[in-house]
Amino acid sequence: MIPNAVKLFETLTVKHEPLTLIVPQVETSFLGLQPALFPPIPRELSPPPPRELFDLDEEFASEK
Repeated sequence: MIPNAVKLFETLTVKHEPLTLIVPQVETSFLGLQPALFPPIPRELSPPPPRELFDLDEEFASEK
């Protein structure tokens, strides 16, 4: 597999170069600062809206 890959460089006329290391840029956090977050304000739950009761047989059944 590797010899085929090396031959592919010649076939494509691409220069075969070893890979180089890319130096990582690490972002550090600001340890002395605190994010400006507000605590959640819980809402009082209201009772659910009243539901109307339907007689499905009366609504959808055909009269015979």
